[in-house]
Amino acid sequence: MPLRSLVSVALLLLLASPALARPEPLTARELQTGLAEYNRYAHGRLPNFSADELEELLQGEVVRRKLRGRPGHSHDRVLGVVLTRQPRVQPWLVVTDSHFASDKDFAGKKLDPPGANPTRSYGFIDLPWPVADRHWVVDVTTNVELAEKTKGRCWERYWDLTTGGEVLEAEVYVKDGLPGTDPAKLSEMIYTPVNSGSWIFIQLPKGMTLLAYQLATQVGGDIPDEALATFTVQALGRLLGSILDRAEKVPTHYDAAHPALPGGDGLPLPKLTP
Repeated sequence: MPLRSLVSVALLLLLASPALARPEPLTARELQTGLAEYNRYAHGRLPNFSADELEELLQGEVVRRKLRGRPGHSHDRVLGVVLTRQPRVQPWLVVTDSHFASDKDFAGKKLDPPGANPTRSYGFIDLPWPVADRHWVVDVTTNVELAEKTKGRCWERYWDLTTGGEVLEAEVYVKDGLPGTDPAKLSEMIYTPVNSGSWIFIQLPKGMTLLAYQLATQVGGDIPDEALATFTVQALGRLLGSILDRAEKVPTHYDAAHPALPGGDGLPLPKLTP
């Protein structure tokens, strides 16, 4: 066989090798199909994305938006979206497994036993003086119905302020002695008037996962809502990047010795191997 033919055959074999072959890229149509299926059954729907935004997502960039609410119906919110080749279970566990919590300025306590859905949580942020600390009580729901209707392709975990949470937060703060809390400061703390949002995980073709985070919040006091929204939008890239960075450690953490945790369908997740 001539040398040129041998080289050609060798190159073809190399390109066909699973180790070297590039994964087939996701298309804009496949991405739009996944988004449409999610929106059909979701609690917190996503907006329509422009062709430019879809292309940014396909190129691996984070798309960030400030979304205006409808007066009397919904609040303004911020949104961050990114695509990843990580299996969906990895970012899901970063969000749901308390071992991966990373914000040292945030403290909280789950008020319901493990496995409850929805689950109630108390949280607070210790802010530097002279800014008053903030706290809240939210009900966090895994949207099992969404998972069922999309045959497991779409997972959503959303939250909203608990009715009567102002009373509950005072009881938790004073009685439970959370680290960093000071009962003497309770009367000075501000209960956030708006705190709702969702984490979204969509399983797409060709091994891709869409990860999205949206948040509507007003922290009250003298902090302008518009300034807070602008700051939050700027931080969304770091937030999503941090989730994906920590998700790389999930296979070595969620092993046979780890207690089973539920997925977005409410069923126990199989243990992972590195």
